[in-house]
Amino acid sequence: MQFTRDKEGEPMPLKAAQEVDLGRWTVTPEFVNDYLAAVEDGGGLYREKGLAPPMALAARTLGLLIEKLELPPGTVHTSQETRSQKAVALGQEVSGWAKTSRPFTKGQWQFLSVSFALRCDGEEALTGKTTVMSPVEG
Repeated sequence: MQFTRDKEGEPMPLKAAQEVDLGRWTVTPEFVNDYLAAVEDGGGLYREKGLAPPMALAARTLGLLIEKLELPPGTVHTSQETRSQKAVALGQEVSGWAKTSRPFTKGQWQFLSVSFALRCDGEEALTGKTTVMSPVEG
């Protein structure tokens, strides 16, 4: 079963759509360099312009969601949609939120979709939707 945390930080089951605060972070050169190394991309344009690749921000969002929603072992990331609306420069602060769908079960799998948005300088920089499936316990 998927979990999120209540106001006291305790895990609680997801039974209905919920909003999840993804927090605030600063886009650092180390973050971008680590992402580019992981995907084996030289990142010439991003390095030249001092920008964060939109997919690096999406990957960070997925990592935060995994952290915030205590997904069980065997969970598989099945799809990702993203829409980049604004370039994010190194040193800029990004904040985000997400909203979960109501989980549904099909066979031995439970599916959960999460819509998310990242903001920078008061404007939406990246929006998207990610879906995961987890094995049903029992």
